[in-house]
Amino acid sequence: IVVRWGTEDGNDEIIHKFYTESVVENLSKEDAQDRGINLFEMIRLERDRVIVEKEDITEAFLIGGPKEAYETLKPLLQSYAAVGHAGNSAGCAHYASMIQRAIEFGVSQPYAEAAEMLRVVTNFVNQDFGRIMNNWNNGDLLPSYVLEISGKIYYKRDDLTPNGHIVNHMVDCVDLKDSDTWAAIEATKLGVPVPTLNAALEARYFSVMKDDRVEASSILKSPTDTPVIFKDQAVDDLQKAIYCTIITAYAEGISILLAASEVESWDANITECLRIWNHPGSFLVSNMLNKIMSACEKENFKHLLIDEEISAKLNELQMSWRRMPALAFCYGIPCPTFCASLTYYDSYRMKIMPIRLLRAQRDFFGGHGYERFDRDGYFSSCWTRDHTMQKKKRAAAEALEKEMADVQNERKRR
Repeated sequence: IVVRWGTEDGNDEIIHKFYTESVVENLSKEDAQDRGINLFEMIRLERDRVIVEKEDITEAFLIGGPKEAYETLKPLLQSYAAVGHAGNSAGCAHYASMIQRAIEFGVSQPYAEAAEMLRVVTNFVNQDFGRIMNNWNNGDLLPSYVLEISGKIYYKRDDLTPNGHIVNHMVDCVDLKDSDTWAAIEATKLGVPVPTLNAALEARYFSVMKDDRVEASSILKSPTDTPVIFKDQAVDDLQKAIYCTIITAYAEGISILLAASEVESWDANITECLRIWNHPGSFLVSNMLNKIMSACEKENFKHLLIDEEISAKLNELQMSWRRMPALAFCYGIPCPTFCASLTYYDSYRMKIMPIRLLRAQRDFFGGHGYERFDRDGYFSSCWTRDHTMQKKKRAAAEALEKEMADVQNERKRR
């Protein structure tokens, strides 16, 4: 058994690597497996910078490598760290870390959208944001590390000027790393829809277009005839919309990991990944994550949204969820993850998707064909008289070609 963690250059900073670049993964495939050597890679959980200094809270690692050998290794590792087995490959641990990072931004973005809606729609100020978020954090739906620190952020006054709060002086741009795009690329490659995670990523793309946005703001106008709202209802609806959006972000991230696990034969352990992500100091620590773990532990787990308890809660809260994008649009506020998550929910539950016209258009244009509900086979229709004439001409040409071929074959036999 060989275990690798950290970096060879002694740098303590956590380095994000794409799973195919894992040294351990490649060595395992190329040589170690055939020689009976079990290679593991430990991916350290990123934690709050204050928690890191506390000696009473252990570090946490996701570990990738053969399951049976991991059970031998586990007691030794547990003596100094919290560990979780991501799957039967070093690459799986890297992949889970990538998914974790995508989910983190999918969890953060709804709070940013909610804060902007509170500012514009209700005319609340930063102290109100902090009070509301503290109330949410003491409730049943959203208690979490992200919500706790968000409340603290909105209370913190600026220490460089006598005016306002720090958050109001921050430039509205979030830099992107190459690793931030990996989950979206993998989802596309695997054919897994992840609109919420993509929306969180695209919000950051828009954020770095600062100069373009400033110019466009003087040309493209926001709505002026806005509806009157009840502030208390808006606050309550926002809390519920955030909950539903975050659940959807997790559902999408888990779906990517499960799809990759099937392709790569990793036997990924979703509940172990979630448990480590919920370790003290993690960005994703929340009560909600406990409920998601409970759903994923069930023997018949297929998809997070159709878990009995999760689906019941989404059904209960969906009208609040639906009201928030509508309200945001009326006030001209971008809310990418609220919209995208709701689209995911409605698309996933849709027995018949509103996409049949698209398929008909492609058949009309290029005769690409379609399938039917009422009979087997593949069909292409003559949508106009011109199509019918074209089909007859082709049939006649094919018949003539066949007749000529038959004549030639007959002559050869003679």
